[in-house]
Amino acid sequence: MANMSMTLRSTSETGTPDHRLRVFLVAEHIGVRQRMRELLEPDPGVNLVGESGCVAAAAELVPKIGVDVLVLERQLSARKNGLCTYFKAIEPGMKIVVLSRFEDEVAASAAIEAGAAAFVVKRPGIDLRAILRAASIAEPEGAARPSA
Repeated sequence: MANMSMTLRSTSETGTPDHRLRVFLVAEHIGVRQRMRELLEPDPGVNLVGESGCVAAAAELVPKIGVDVLVLERQLSARKNGLCTYFKAIEPGMKIVVLSRFEDEVAASAAIEAGAAAFVVKRPGIDLRAILRAASIAEPEGAARPSA
């Protein structure tokens, strides 16, 4: 069964269009998703539109809800060869940020070549919100490998 919670917000509380960055989290461990939520939800410029612990559920939901940036835990992307390519195929305008616990140049290069806008090594003090904003406007040839 998919480990997932969803929040959908297409307009602000005043009924006006919501122009915040629409972010979807895909991480196997609930603790990772909880920590990312804690970092992102207070940001008035970020709309956390959903999360999933299961790639299959994310693949079904992402095209339906409109996502600007997909945050993908590296462990999931490593297990599913071509996952960045797959998500880019179903949602071409969406940016993908791959999060990793470890420095890995081979994995970083593979993620960028597969279409990720950024490969980020999780470290204390990392400004994930700034990375997501930068990734949302990154061009494919301008993909980055922040390891703040």
